[in-house]
Amino acid sequence: MKLKHKIMLLLSFWLLCISLLANLAVYTLFLRIATKNEKETMTTKAEKIVTELTPEQLLGPGQESYLSLYLTDHSVIRTVDRQGQIRNTVADTAHDLSVPPKFTEAYETSLTKTNSVRVLTIRQPIYANQMPVGTLELSESLESLEGNIQLILFVLLSSTAAAVVLSAMTGFLLSRVILKPLGKLIAAMEEIESSPNLQFEPIPYPNRSKDELYKMTAAFNRMIERIDRSFEQQSRFVSDASHELKTTLTIIESYASILKRWGLTDREVEVEAIDTIYEEAIRMKRMTQQLLDLSAIQKTRGDLNLQQVDLLQLSRKVARTVSKLHVRDVVVDAPGDELRICADPGKIKQLLLILLDNAQKYSRRQIDLSVRDEGDFVKLGIRDYGIGIPKEEQPYIFDRFYRVDKARQRKTGGSGLGLAIAQEIVSEHEGGIAVESEEGKGTLITVTLPKEGPRSRKSSPGASAPKPSQAPDARNG
Repeated sequence: MKLKHKIMLLLSFWLLCISLLANLAVYTLFLRIATKNEKETMTTKAEKIVTELTPEQLLGPGQESYLSLYLTDHSVIRTVDRQGQIRNTVADTAHDLSVPPKFTEAYETSLTKTNSVRVLTIRQPIYANQMPVGTLELSESLESLEGNIQLILFVLLSSTAAAVVLSAMTGFLLSRVILKPLGKLIAAMEEIESSPNLQFEPIPYPNRSKDELYKMTAAFNRMIERIDRSFEQQSRFVSDASHELKTTLTIIESYASILKRWGLTDREVEVEAIDTIYEEAIRMKRMTQQLLDLSAIQKTRGDLNLQQVDLLQLSRKVARTVSKLHVRDVVVDAPGDELRICADPGKIKQLLLILLDNAQKYSRRQIDLSVRDEGDFVKLGIRDYGIGIPKEEQPYIFDRFYRVDKARQRKTGGSGLGLAIAQEIVSEHEGGIAVESEEGKGTLITVTLPKEGPRSRKSSPGASAPKPSQAPDARNG
């Protein structure tokens, strides 16, 4: 059975049950109140009769004329002596309302059914000298009440039937409203499943109501978009990695072939081939290590060895290392003697090394490293005065293997993974990274880190950290 039919039947069933219970309560309450009112009216009449008439007028022979003064439609009035014998009777009904006569010394009522007619009987004692000498019996057919009951039943049953029909229609319409976006989701998932290229089109949904169905559709669209981007990045990553490895292996194979043919007789060719093979092997080793580093960062994301780190001291130490390694001036602008932050010292050092190494590859002049205290955050700035980055290239620079000038990158030894690792490190610390660059004038990379460390690693909420920028630096080394 389809879900919309289940919803329709369930709504109709529950409304039917509720309506039947409500109708039963209304019917029972109406019958009880109507019978009570009729009983009170008849009791008042019986008391009036025994009060206004004497025992002789009630029990004496041939005294029906007195009783007929109190006779109403569909009723019978009679008197019974102590022996249970009927003394006087008057009646105004086409039905036989006769009930067995009964002498009683106390007031009593009875509800009987005679010839399919409900009869209400009131028995009121007749007193003479404070002694009960007979009983006044007042019986009345409840035909009018029966008519009202039939009308009530008809109204209740009709309203119940109408309510069930309306509930079925409402359930059908409601199920269509609820299941329409679900049907679109199912169709989209089946289309994605059957599509060889995993193509996806967002599911349109009006945003007027902002209800749960809208939120579900929006969340599904966001999830699929992320999956789509992930597949695209993965495909590009595999393609780029294959290209890089193939290029390196092709170079090694070519020079090995040259070495095999002429290297043993030509010293110059031998040296060139060996040097090139060695450089490509080193480059492949570096690229493989960077891939492993990037994979390790993503697998252990959030698993930080947080400590109190003196960022000024660490920055100066890394600057000296890079300056000696590349014979390049690295000028550190860091006012003060100490600036502590909560961070992973190993990853912050790796971040500085990546950014400084990336800067020195594209600049022959000095590199400036600035450290600033910005209240709840610290800001690192790495500026070079090199070739700069084209503006249209900047949004893609943190993609794996993305390089602005691939030929130039091979000469500098870049693999296109360095800044991807840097971005992951900054993101792990819930920091932000941005780039400002102009071709021919150089590049400024700004990194912002929270002093108190990542908020997700603390038990109590801390100062808000800036979100990681999606416009990273322009060169991926």
